[in-house]
Amino acid sequence: MKILVVEDETKTGNYLRQGLTEAGFVVDLVRDGNDGLHADVSESYDLIVLDIMLPGLDGWSVLRALRGRGETVPVLFLTARDQVEDRVKGLELGADDYLVKPFDAEHLLAALGRAMALGRRSQDVLKGLRFAADRQAMADQIAFDMSSRPDLDKVPGAVLDFLFGPWSLVMAHARLV
Repeated sequence: MKILVVEDETKTGNYLRQGLTEAGFVVDLVRDGNDGLHADVSESYDLIVLDIMLPGLDGWSVLRALRGRGETVPVLFLTARDQVEDRVKGLELGADDYLVKPFDAEHLLAALGRAMALGRRSQDVLKGLRFAADRQAMADQIAFDMSSRPDLDKVPGAVLDFLFGPWSLVMAHARLV
């Protein structure tokens, strides 16, 4: 697992890099929001740990830019900002979790696990949507083929149902009628 840590405080950043590396992660550390956004463009990460109060772009802006370009990488805010409004804003912008400094290592690892699980689920949903769209396109093509070639309308419904699901037969029939 490859993690990007965007943290400007030297001591905290080094602690995170060392602890996460010892936990078995590959960790890149950058010190400002602009570098964090650039690093995500040039590398592929499984998770981003993001501070809010950063030089250059703040964490809010980094996350807004990531989500604005369709990035679904899980993001964990790790910040000293502990107000309820800040937590809500972070989650509304698309963060997968929000952890307040100071933190202990066990709490951080649990938050990383939650954020990665949420990220995996969102990837699974996207894959499912793409798969459904592909199945729909195949069913549309079969329906078109069947409507343009009368001899194909003799394909048993059970075959279509097995290959493309029950809705494909309905669509094929609707196009023939």
